[in-house]
Amino acid sequence: MMKRASLIILLCGVLFTNVCLAEDAISSVAEFCATFTDNKNEYQLHLIKNISILPDPSWIYPDTVHCDHCNCRAYWESSFSIEAPYDVSCGLSGYLEGGSGGVAICIDCACRKESAVRPITRIRLDPTDSDGLVYTFVNARENLKRYYGKKFRGSWETRLHETSIRFDREFDALLVGECDKPFLIAEYCVSQKDTLHLRKIGELGFFPKTLFPLKDETVCAGGYKVQRTMELHFSGYGNKTMGPYTESEVCGRNDTIENATEFPIPEYIGLNRVATKSQKQEILYGKDFPAKWTAELQCNSKSLKREIDFFIRVKGACPKEEEWLGDSDLDMRFFQLYKNSDDSENSCIVHKKN
Repeated sequence: MMKRASLIILLCGVLFTNVCLAEDAISSVAEFCATFTDNKNEYQLHLIKNISILPDPSWIYPDTVHCDHCNCRAYWESSFSIEAPYDVSCGLSGYLEGGSGGVAICIDCACRKESAVRPITRIRLDPTDSDGLVYTFVNARENLKRYYGKKFRGSWETRLHETSIRFDREFDALLVGECDKPFLIAEYCVSQKDTLHLRKIGELGFFPKTLFPLKDETVCAGGYKVQRTMELHFSGYGNKTMGPYTESEVCGRNDTIENATEFPIPEYIGLNRVATKSQKQEILYGKDFPAKWTAELQCNSKSLKREIDFFIRVKGACPKEEEWLGDSDLDMRFFQLYKNSDDSENSCIVHKKN
């Protein structure tokens, strides 16, 4: 009987090991899909299935990091690159690149020049980093099809801030095809502190690059105006419209405008005027809700509109100890953070909520 029990335990151990190895092999393949813009010669990749791979057990970590300044912080600065299709004639590097910042150990602490180091326990790619994920590729939508279902070599790298310590791991990246549904962009919690509102607790993706159908370096004679409006649909609870938020050039000059339009992710979404009757906020918990940004550009007597659909997720109630620091509704302050310093210091560019 003991021999039989031992055999069963051994068999189960072998099966468990094989299952674990299979799951690890699957989880080490990062999957991407592609989106396309009005520029037929470019595409953008989006991470739709992340990886979870173990760090190398031979990596050696220091106990602490020493700095030559106050508020010393030990954190990992990570990035990844993937060999992917691109046109050599365009002079590109041939890599997709994304970033993933580590967790800071000492935030807003007293002056200190030493910080503890947190070992790496799991490797993940950052799904919110869009840097370097736009590729130039002739007739991209058509020519990229022959690469669908193919794997490419990926490399993840991290550096310990304030040191020369560097680690890297390789992984497989799969290009599954064209993205076929709106992305889940952000996660929120429900708060009743001061007012009923959603507070952003994390970003889960980024908006696909969106272009107005303009020629490069289009000049808007007499100025331009862009109006952005965001709509959210909370099934069984109510709808919410935010905006319009206007960015305009008010000096009447001729401005060169970029054809790319920006869609920021709101930090707060007010719910006080959403429901048509008294309803429990719990019906929002654990659900994804559709939303849409609309941007309308007025330039040279033309009106050009672009829309982008996406989802947000409501996780549940916010922690009771949360700090409420802002207006429960969206204003343009968050958007101005996305503008470069030249725009923010330009008195001819005005941002306002209509």
